[in-house]
Amino acid sequence: MEGRKVFTPEESTEMLSYIAQNMATKADVEEMGASIRAEMRGEMATKVELQDFRSEIREELRGTEQRLRDYTDKRVTQAEDKIISFARHGDEKLNETIRILELARSVSTEDARRLIAISPFHKAV
Repeated sequence: MEGRKVFTPEESTEMLSYIAQNMATKADVEEMGASIRAEMRGEMATKVELQDFRSEIREELRGTEQRLRDYTDKRVTQAEDKIISFARHGDEKLNETIRILELARSVSTEDARRLIAISPFHKAV
């Protein structure tokens, strides 16, 4: 028996004893599997829980969407107000300029009325 090691009876007994003490039995494996499955069940969600979670997320998204729309509407209204304010200010400057030119007789009264009539905020003269 060249190349093969032959164990003494003491070595064989020691190895068999070690295997007997450390080997997992079928019952050990089944118990471990049951323990792992139970642990996984605790971390996994049921279909009902997932549906409830999905409903909660949808409700939260609706609320967020409404808040975003409200914020956007508010900001658009503020921007519109600023634009109108700037336009009115510019219109007042234009009307005053036309009035000064009319008083200086650089523009006729009829031309002044036509210029004022084309302004965005028409005023009767």
